[in-house]
Amino acid sequence: MKNKFFRRAHISEAKFKLILKLFCDEKTAVEISEITGISRVTVNKYLGDIRKMIMTCDDELLKQDAKALFADTFSQWEKSKEKGSQGDMITMAGIEVDGNKLRVHPIDELPHNRMLRITQGKKRGKKEEEMAHKFCGFVDLKERQYYKLRTVTRRKHGKEMAENAERFWKIFRNRIHKSKGLASNTIYLHLKESELRCNYSKAEMYAMLLKVMRRRNVRIDRAA
Repeated sequence: MKNKFFRRAHISEAKFKLILKLFCDEKTAVEISEITGISRVTVNKYLGDIRKMIMTCDDELLKQDAKALFADTFSQWEKSKEKGSQGDMITMAGIEVDGNKLRVHPIDELPHNRMLRITQGKKRGKKEEEMAHKFCGFVDLKERQYYKLRTVTRRKHGKEMAENAERFWKIFRNRIHKSKGLASNTIYLHLKESELRCNYSKAEMYAMLLKVMRRRNVRIDRAA
């Protein structure tokens, strides 16, 4: 079936756009399956692909003009597709404030006592001070635990960004609740999805992802 968004797709463009729209509206795979009449297995396949795209798209790529989305734009996405989600390799992430946006970055796993030193400001070393300066919070993906910096967050980033960081965590917790738990190999994908949901409205998300996924498929078709 010809589909501008996926090669060898078994659903129409209209169905895929509906799946993407419902995804942006925070519907679960079960709800999307019921609304579209597409099997949950197939829906999950497309949702997984959407989340992999989100994981490998930075903010500048998402906002680029559609005609500029060529060359090496999707090289990271293609590598990610070959290797899988890579979520099982990431156990901890740092939450960084970048202007008026929040960014999620994978970091090396930190022992609990070191995490407490960073977040509570007790007896920090040089590297710990650098991490406290860069990040406003940390997420332990193994324990599903969020650590926020007690004193630095409001002073350095301001009340609004501190509240945004809290909103980000609530979005992620809601994803865990709605999904009735998340598999270890997909949890980082959901963390990156929560970043996008925190930074953009549903309508912005839909427009950006639709554009990026369309241009990605054009490039793949031309290279085939």
